[in-house]
Amino acid sequence: MEPNRAQRTHCASRRPLRFLAALAAGLCFALIAAACGSGSSGSAIRGTKDSLRVAVAQEPSDWNYLRNPSTTIRQLLLLNVLEPLLDKKEDGSLTPLLAESYTMSDAGTVYTFKIRKAVFSNGAEVTADDVVYSLEQAKNTKLQDVAGRLKAVKQIAKVDDHTVRVTLSKPSQAFLDAMSTDSGIVIPKGSAGSLTKTPVGSGPYIFSAWKNGVEVDFVRNDKYWGDKPELRTITWRWIDDVTTAINALRAGDVDMIGAFWGKKEQIDSVARTAGFTKQVIPGSEMVYLSLNADDPSFKDERVRQAIAYSLDRKGWIDGTTGSGQPTCVFVNPPNQPWKSDKCPYPYNPEKAKQLLTASGKQGMTLRYTALAGTQNGVAIITQGLERAGFKVQAQYLDWPTYLDRVLTRGQYQITHISGPQPIDTWTCPGWFTHDCYPEMDNLLAQADRALDRTQWADLRREAVEKDAERAYLIPAWTSSVTSLLKVGIAGSKPFSANSELDMRKVHWTTS
Repeated sequence: MEPNRAQRTHCASRRPLRFLAALAAGLCFALIAAACGSGSSGSAIRGTKDSLRVAVAQEPSDWNYLRNPSTTIRQLLLLNVLEPLLDKKEDGSLTPLLAESYTMSDAGTVYTFKIRKAVFSNGAEVTADDVVYSLEQAKNTKLQDVAGRLKAVKQIAKVDDHTVRVTLSKPSQAFLDAMSTDSGIVIPKGSAGSLTKTPVGSGPYIFSAWKNGVEVDFVRNDKYWGDKPELRTITWRWIDDVTTAINALRAGDVDMIGAFWGKKEQIDSVARTAGFTKQVIPGSEMVYLSLNADDPSFKDERVRQAIAYSLDRKGWIDGTTGSGQPTCVFVNPPNQPWKSDKCPYPYNPEKAKQLLTASGKQGMTLRYTALAGTQNGVAIITQGLERAGFKVQAQYLDWPTYLDRVLTRGQYQITHISGPQPIDTWTCPGWFTHDCYPEMDNLLAQADRALDRTQWADLRREAVEKDAERAYLIPAWTSSVTSLLKVGIAGSKPFSANSELDMRKVHWTTS
């Protein structure tokens, strides 16, 4: 999909029914960088050196991360208000956060977490009981984005007031990684029901006031266990219209537009204006082509390879968002420790034409199903396909129809889409590609069981590289997340591991 008014797919599940269940909870669909929603810019209040006002596009229907897959919940709450046991660094390694330390048994099936001395924003001490409660809530939720990572968990037990032991049915790197995501968040025992309107966490900010349809306020948590943030307040304002958001930034009504969802020329216009700048970081959205493995036309790998060789990744980026990094392998987000520069099918129209001719399918018609509003991207892709010798018939569907026909029933031949899903989404039977590739599945399973993080990364890298060679799922590019901000705002994290807008170190260098 192409970004215009951007929305997100938040479901990392591996089956269409799970995808639909997430949608019923308020799911939005993936474009590239930001989200859908409604709101207003609020009143014009000038900022101060210890306050920050941020425009964001999507207001969630509620704040319960255990049932609502809205990316905005993760963007705003994760690390700022709600803390997981572990934190993830830019290189993908894990470091203790609310857990002061952790150990793993030699067999890789028992993890022991030592919980640091901390308090929740309601003043209650963080204890092992809270951790046990929180992990059990995450494991048993129906939201597969959260529960799916904890499949290997067999038992969660309190050892003492500040120690928790988690026993797995088998070694699972997915579990350990999950402890740095919303699956590993710790909330007060018994508080899951109050997440809807007033989430309570142990983070550096307190969820203070939610003005539905207008904004939500965070205030500094002066009882925070770690380094106190310099900002005293953060106001997140709902502004779903790009022009309105830019006007609010220029007028001083907001100081920053987080995860900007507009066009490249709009970004450049603001960034060239005195007093404003931009920050661009690797995002957690992948844009890719998908071929339906149920279609007999694609059984000949030369046809799939011809399509892959015909894809002008850079041309697609330049002709749509103007922001992103071309990629040929499904590594999402791109700073994962199994990142790869391999490209089995770089843009090569002549090679594509040779392969299609050799297959005897020269002149075959591809039925291209796409979302309404993605015509520019389809035109660029079609140009490459036609140069290779394909004919293309494009059909554009609205989102509900696309969801039902393509993602649920698999009634398409070729399509393109974007989303935050990892490669695990396409293990057999292959979410809407319907491709079963046991070799990739086995590598991913071996990786999950690995006791060594390096071995885990190496096996996952091998899996995504083999899948790239198969060419049913053809990665095109990873999105970049751009924020527009006033000069003088510093401390933003140079990466995003879980779509979070991490404000822990953000501060003003000038008034």
